[in-house]
Amino acid sequence: MLGVGLLLGLTGCEFPKFGADPATPGAEVSDDRLVGLFVTTTDLLFLEPGGPTPTVRDRFEADRVEIPGNGGPGSDPVGYDYQFPGLPGYRLMLVSEPAGSHTTYTQADDALYDVHSGEVDDENGSTTFTVEGTVGVYPGHDILLNTYPIYQRSDDSVYLLVGGGVVFPIAAGAAYQDHAFASSLDKTLTITVDGKSTSEKHVAIVNVSIVAITESVAVAYMDAQSNRLDRREYKADALPATLVPPAGTAYLVVESLSHDQSGKVHIDRRVYADTDENVRVFHAQPDGICTNTQIPIGWVR
Repeated sequence: MLGVGLLLGLTGCEFPKFGADPATPGAEVSDDRLVGLFVTTTDLLFLEPGGPTPTVRDRFEADRVEIPGNGGPGSDPVGYDYQFPGLPGYRLMLVSEPAGSHTTYTQADDALYDVHSGEVDDENGSTTFTVEGTVGVYPGHDILLNTYPIYQRSDDSVYLLVGGGVVFPIAAGAAYQDHAFASSLDKTLTITVDGKSTSEKHVAIVNVSIVAITESVAVAYMDAQSNRLDRREYKADALPATLVPPAGTAYLVVESLSHDQSGKVHIDRRVYADTDENVRVFHAQPDGICTNTQIPIGWVR
């Protein structure tokens, strides 16, 4: 069973429904696991000539790339990276190796942030696997944001299904919203072992925020009594490789200055404790989807 849940601040339009025949556009095999979503402003049904081509009309196969172990080349891999070379967009996935096992890997490209995944077992032996992340969008022009489901077969291979996508129109100049809407897909499988049946549910969620592009960053370094030890300002394109707090710093207050589509100044103020490792800065891409740079904080432990 496949469920499509949409929490909308804008209107979404759904592509053709899923079928049962893997040779039919919009179809996924019934026992393939939903493992993620692919986010793009490109309609993958109409790619430019010379680009990637689907294997079965509207299905793109992922390349399975080994992640080398600590022993370097030749050592046992610590996992596998499933890539869609040439496809314009960003992955959010929770894949297992081997397929159907409880050894999972979260994979997300640099447009996704606040990524988390989890596995929950209930008292009946059923399991729910969830992967969730957020993508920031800066609509300098009208955007059609597409999300496409990603599946994993029992032989570990992974594919993206174009026919099961959902499209959201976002108008140029859309106002800043920390949480504009979300695209949520879920699929439940019935697993039978030795005559006993349990369910296995897979959930993938991409939250979408309308973000303002960071222009400058001010960092205040505070001690445990909330006294300011230092304050530094940086242009967004001239940030240091690492923020180095002075001795005695207990937390940071970071102000990111930007302008929204109407020209109004927007200041995002966040507090970073000594358990936080990075400060996030957004950068607009030509397609309207923002990538985010993580600036490490070099805490003095």
